Amino acid sequence: MLSIPEEPAKVVPYGTLPLFPLWSRHFTLRVPDHLCYTDSRGRKKMRDSFLVICLTLLVTGSASARTWYITYSGSGDAPTIQAGIDSASAGDTVLVACGTYVESDIAMKSGIVVSSETGEADCVVIDAGWVGHAFNCYGCEETTLIKGFTLTHGNPPFPGWGGAVISLDASAQFINCVFTDNAANKGGGACCQGGSPIFTGCLFSNNLGGDAGALFLDGAAATLTECTFTGNFSMLGGTIWCSNGSPRLMNCTFYANPADAGSQIYCYFEGSPMIENTIIAYSSLGPAVRCEDETNSPTLTCCDLYGNAGDWTGCIEDQSGMNGNFSAEPLFCDPAVGNFRLENCSPCMPGYHPDEYDCGGVIGAFGSGCACGSASAPTSWGAIKAMYQ
Repeated sequence: MLSIPEEPAKVVPYGTLPLFPLWSRHFTLRVPDHLCYTDSRGRKKMRDSFLVICLTLLVTGSASARTWYITYSGSGDAPTIQAGIDSASAGDTVLVACGTYVESDIAMKSGIVVSSETGEADCVVIDAGWVGHAFNCYGCEETTLIKGFTLTHGNPPFPGWGGAVISLDASAQFINCVFTDNAANKGGGACCQGGSPIFTGCLFSNNLGGDAGALFLDGAAATLTECTFTGNFSMLGGTIWCSNGSPRLMNCTFYANPADAGSQIYCYFEGSPMIENTIIAYSSLGPAVRCEDETNSPTLTCCDLYGNAGDWTGCIEDQSGMNGNFSAEPLFCDPAVGNFRLENCSPCMPGYHPDEYDCGGVIGAFGSGCACGSASAPTSWGAIKAMYQ
């Protein structure tokens, strides 16, 4: 039995006392007379020992969180991913068992985690069935996390903003996700307007877009780290469209992303991305970076631009040879099978920079993966296209 020590004070009658002075308008607690006393100024107070108990109960109660387990058979805690999200509260996790789920326009809720069971993209496929997005993120805060999914067959109706994901004024995090075989007018893989979304360790492949094959960023302070872009096609713009903002790209790899009238990174009105330790290679139908006008000021540091229809050209011409930037074959191990790791002696590996510049680590999304002299590269545009047929 819990024992409350006596304190030398006059006990007041049983009554209602404010639990906390600042919250007294909202929280009151009826306290028995043996747990409260009157101080020297005649004010009713709870004994300190009882107050500690109340604080402990409040903190442990508010910190509780639940995991909602979802299975493709519908036999989990909720029948669908959407139902799990609808049931969850901020701080909860929706954990999805491995399998394929045919769902579209899944509405995310701020402050929850939605993750595949393993946290890896090959565990769960969300097939939007060409009728909408996979995920809709509206106003989600940075505590919102989507991890370990393959998002495919996203194709929203006109005007078609974002193939697999639409993010409006949202700052959700996407980790270890694959965006593949999606289509949209603006952003074949995803479209982000406003907010500060984060993409970490994600792959954008084989997406089709009007203004952006993979990712459309408008007014979004996005951060992309260790992401890979390959086989995305854009009719205009580029693989990434950047306008009205300065997204940051760190340790990313761009490989063979054609654009009929664009580039791998396209800068539109006041779009000024910061690109660091990134490889942009083999875009034979467009330059590595293109600026629409003088309002664009992309900044590149420790970047390797090679084999594009224009490497250090146009608005970034004067950055070649500066701040660790260069143009050299990156020596991917086997890009024909999606292996973008580097030869041990690649110029993108630490210690092998052609200008002996210290870039603080590897350039690109991956480190070494094969011995010197073992790398391979497509010899023609036809060979590159064959990778995605």
